[in-house]
Amino acid sequence: MYHGQAKYAEAQANYERALQIHEDALGTNHPSVAYPLNNLAELHQEIGNYSEAEILQKRALQIREDILGVNHPLVASSLKNLATTYTSQGNYAEALVGYQRALKIQETVLKTNHPNIAITLSALARLHRLQGNYTEALDYYEKALEIQKKSLGDDYSDIAKTINGLGLLYKAQGNYPQAMIQFEQALSIYTNRLG
Repeated sequence: MYHGQAKYAEAQANYERALQIHEDALGTNHPSVAYPLNNLAELHQEIGNYSEAEILQKRALQIREDILGVNHPLVASSLKNLATTYTSQGNYAEALVGYQRALKIQETVLKTNHPNIAITLSALARLHRLQGNYTEALDYYEKALEIQKKSLGDDYSDIAKTINGLGLLYKAQGNYPQAMIQFEQALSIYTNRLG
């Protein structure tokens, strides 16, 4: 609740309390401990404390790998979270490794058109866009959209995010007319979804 209201000190205190409760009740290496670790890490990432977010995400990843095995969907989720932090830090090489490993797990254990695969593909597209690798970015955005449209339909907020990312890609390439088309389409979806 506090996190969404930008009351970060209160949110941090609540997340730290939740983490302590989980650890006291279940032990420090129980897979459920990864959830409050990730919540706390997300908060640190949002306020720009990337080094603390990275520490928490690495701990969550280690717990999940140790208990669930290295090819579990929750391990892929932890890898994606850590890769997002690396992206925010500008550590693109580590981010790429994390996203690719997450995608490999997802493609192995999830259905072909699972929405989580599309989210990871979109994250890879964003990473490539930030690095100026526009051809790779376009390929990942298109794959993400294809999966999202098959699994979610045409009017869903995740699709709008991907279309907006595609607009940012076209903008970075100087293709402003195509960027505008994407931005307007994303806005239309958001408007329809949110009223």
